[in-house]
Amino acid sequence: MRDRAFDFVFKSLKIIQLKNPMQIETIIEFLILHVHASLVNDSDNVNDMIKKLIAVAELLYGKKDTLLEASGY
Repeated sequence: MRDRAFDFVFKSLKIIQLKNPMQIETIIEFLILHVHASLVNDSDNVNDMIKKLIAVAELLYGKKDTLLEASGY
């Protein structure tokens, strides 16, 4: 999906460059900001997943069995 979107964007940039070369800089700046925002968002998602995986690992491999303690064993 992402590859098709980028192909579309690059084809559009070529057309814009032919029609109005001065506008291409503005569009490239917009794309750089968009890609940067996407990477930051991806990074946040990865950090959230890592925190959740650590929490699961602590539950699975912790010194205490919280399920047994909760049930009274």
